Amino acid sequence: MTSDQFEFDLQLERRDGFCLQAAASVPLGSIVGVFGDSAAGKTSLLRALAGFEKQCRGLTRLGDTVLLDSDAQFCVPPWERPFGMVFQEAALFAHLDVGGNLDFARRRTETVDENWLSQFDLAPLLSRPVAQLSGGQQQRVALARTLLQQPRVLLLDEALAGLDRATRDRLRNRVIGQSRSVGRTVFIVSHDIDELTQSCDHLLVMRDGMLTDSGETAALLRDPEVMHAADVGVIVDSRVGSYDADAGLTTLLAGSVELRVPGRLDGNTCTLRILARDVSLVATEQTDTSILNRVPGVVSKLVVDGDLAWVTIDCHDFDLVARLSRHSAHHLGLSTGRQVIAQIKAAAMRG
Repeated sequence: MTSDQFEFDLQLERRDGFCLQAAASVPLGSIVGVFGDSAAGKTSLLRALAGFEKQCRGLTRLGDTVLLDSDAQFCVPPWERPFGMVFQEAALFAHLDVGGNLDFARRRTETVDENWLSQFDLAPLLSRPVAQLSGGQQQRVALARTLLQQPRVLLLDEALAGLDRATRDRLRNRVIGQSRSVGRTVFIVSHDIDELTQSCDHLLVMRDGMLTDSGETAALLRDPEVMHAADVGVIVDSRVGSYDADAGLTTLLAGSVELRVPGRLDGNTCTLRILARDVSLVATEQTDTSILNRVPGVVSKLVVDGDLAWVTIDCHDFDLVARLSRHSAHHLGLSTGRQVIAQIKAAAMRG
């Protein structure tokens, strides 16, 4: 039976004392976020997957293709793996101009997708030396050079961090859209959980060199045992509705629920991340309040953790999670099945 998974079970002990232990299986074609604090092992994981860590042991299998099996003393070298990797530093060939860097990629593949030149706005830069490029321009060239080779797996190690937000969002969306269309698996390392929320189907969480959690992004983001308390929240998919210029608010439709956020939003859809810390609960409807979004629901889960209470609310079209004090949960008489109103500040929602 043909495997549709990218599987790895890796161990690494470096001379500097750093240890990596990471095992997971993700569907081929997934967009995978790699999240964790600084020095958690995110870059080391990507390097191990690409084959750059010579001391790494274990197993790496891409579908039915084995790339590493240390028990069998088998290892496909990095240059023979169908991977492309882009670091935060562009790592261009300094002695070549932009066109020369792209020609290097063209020579390494039988078929070339030249559309990337226009999508990355590189045509005016082809004759420019690398030394005359800005940091953002160098990253665009590095991304295009890698994608011209049409890798089956793309590893992005903070590759968009040096770009302004608008350019970063635009390029990320293009890379992900094109990768989905060809079934490419993408790993994205980022400190920005909002970026991973917008992009990734699957999430890997790293702590102190260990891959501690792996699963669907939406499921992990709402679990206080996985995420830092400040990062716990839910993902809500919505359609962009009308914009009220007088109020400065856009209406979003999440199923049958209307939500309002500040500013004008482009596009037809919007993925919202609503943090548990930004959700408050009341027992009855409040009208004399500055909080614009008030959504009725039913408590579906209540977990008391020390002085905190984590409350999951079924709002019919989506769930919310609220982080309350234990005292507040008791004061409201919260229990499974209790009807409540969830309040969300419009300015707090992240889209």
